[in-house]
Amino acid sequence: MIVEAQLFHSDQPIIEATPAPRAVISPLADFWLLGGASILVWLAMSLGYFWRESFATVQSRFNELPYAFSFLAMVANHPHFLASYKLSYGRGGKFVLKNWLALILVPLLLLASFFLAFEFFTLPIGDSSAIYKLNDWLHHLGIPFNFGTAEILGAEILGLSIWFMNISVGWHYSKQVYGAALMQAHFANYPISKRQRQILKASVFAVAIYQFFHMAQGMIEAYGGERFQDPRFPGIFLSQMAFPQPSQKIVAVGVALLFLAVVFGILIKNRRNHKILPPINFLVPWLAFYVWWIPVVSMHAYYMFIIPFFHSMQYLPFAYKLEAHQIQKGPWRDFRISLVVVALVLAGFAYFDLVPTVLDQYFQTSTRQVAGFFMIAFSVFINIHHFFIDSVIWKLRQPQIRRAFFG
Repeated sequence: MIVEAQLFHSDQPIIEATPAPRAVISPLADFWLLGGASILVWLAMSLGYFWRESFATVQSRFNELPYAFSFLAMVANHPHFLASYKLSYGRGGKFVLKNWLALILVPLLLLASFFLAFEFFTLPIGDSSAIYKLNDWLHHLGIPFNFGTAEILGAEILGLSIWFMNISVGWHYSKQVYGAALMQAHFANYPISKRQRQILKASVFAVAIYQFFHMAQGMIEAYGGERFQDPRFPGIFLSQMAFPQPSQKIVAVGVALLFLAVVFGILIKNRRNHKILPPINFLVPWLAFYVWWIPVVSMHAYYMFIIPFFHSMQYLPFAYKLEAHQIQKGPWRDFRISLVVVALVLAGFAYFDLVPTVLDQYFQTSTRQVAGFFMIAFSVFINIHHFFIDSVIWKLRQPQIRRAFFG
């Protein structure tokens, strides 16, 4: 496919047709950034895992992973969150009002919830009759969740917001993988029908659902009882979500069947009908998602510290492409792009580390309120809001997206 430039009469010079984009950055860069690098790291860790008990050097490298990827979060994870704010609110008031649910209502509700949690943090709720009745109602409906686990209002609100983040992260990851695969199919002229798109989307959402079920079951096995503490958010007790045992097996069967549906309904069918093999850059984000979130092939260190980094790396090429397209060409264009990158890194450090730490120290939340309130609230707020922002800024029908990626 080519983008035709202006055509002239035979007695005028002809401007040559310009090839349409074939990648977000370049085919090779897309391969590594959209999932190839994460698969390579997973393979290396899988091999090293067998020798970590025998060789101290290998064990030490595994021990260094949390520190390494904690630092890398500042240059990849944090900017990827904040870039979504620039790409959404930077489009002007008309765009914000059009997408009022994600860009106005959701952040206001989150802010109101955290304000309520801060003001009434130590209000006891453990013996509330209303909560007892609500839990009985949930149990009658077969919903394996208990309210009031934290016993005080502020910690309960924080705990519920963490659960909501854990639930919505699968929706967000799945949509990003699905969008990345579809865009690569477009670049390669690989045909994907409406039904095939539905199969592809269902396959990645099934992985996310299975991962959530497995996580909920893992918390029960690790901690027992009715509540646990997420190691990322110390001091906040969360209610366990005890799904019936057969449910996880049912979801696992669904994951396997939908994987086969993609293989036979898209890959083999297109090979038979169109005589075309699937492009590797179409496959790599989809396959990487199975490596990321199928517990059978995952490792704890990889799951906890490395997957968020590679999720961010998968996002940043698209953010860079869109932002670079909006910056006009000129002698200082690369410098202006560099300034945007540096600003995002610094803003990410300020938001995730500096500002909440200062607020927690000022209000002494670690001693008065069981946990570092602002450190948790800031992180959970931007995670949840980011998921909603991305649901409205990455739509192919938007003129900004089509111009930036397809010419």
